[in-house]
Amino acid sequence: MALVVGAAIFLAVRPVLSSSRGLLAAALTLFVIGVALQYAGRLNLVDQGPWALRLDDPKYTRNALFFAFPFLTLGVLIAREQARLSRLRGKGIILALGLAGLGIEAAVATQMERNGNDMYLSLFVVSPLLFMLMRQAELRGHGKNLAHAATCIFLLHPLFQITLQAGGAGSVTVFLGSIILCLLAAPVVIRLNRWAPLL
Repeated sequence: MALVVGAAIFLAVRPVLSSSRGLLAAALTLFVIGVALQYAGRLNLVDQGPWALRLDDPKYTRNALFFAFPFLTLGVLIAREQARLSRLRGKGIILALGLAGLGIEAAVATQMERNGNDMYLSLFVVSPLLFMLMRQAELRGHGKNLAHAATCIFLLHPLFQITLQAGGAGSVTVFLGSIILCLLAAPVVIRLNRWAPLL
């Protein structure tokens, strides 16, 4: 649902902020606000009461406005500016620095907060760079199967996460387990898709 609403927000904003810089500024601003609200809730920076509880709930920060719209906008901008971005040098170095920043941010957040973060500032650098590098990579296999596999992983991972969490698994086990289960389930769903339109 967040992706659908995020796309609707993008379509509403695009006529007003038609330039790439304007869209990037809007996406970055909203993402930073979402991250700030998340940390305000996690660190109890807001007085106790209904607002403090709401900020501590991921659905008030990791949603269409503060999460889906910014990353969807990044994807659109990458497609729009692909000729210019293809000439960008040092993507690997920037990605390495971004991943290091993500690791540090996650470690600090783990020590400081109550319930684990859903949004990290460094993701705004890491995610688009990974996307750009994967677009440039020559992946073997049929494009349709790769698209179906990605769709399976996107749609199935919440189911496996919920199942593993219900079984009492820790966060690392949930993360790794859901990835492995998605990779195992994807070929089965792709084969079933030949007889029934599952994807």
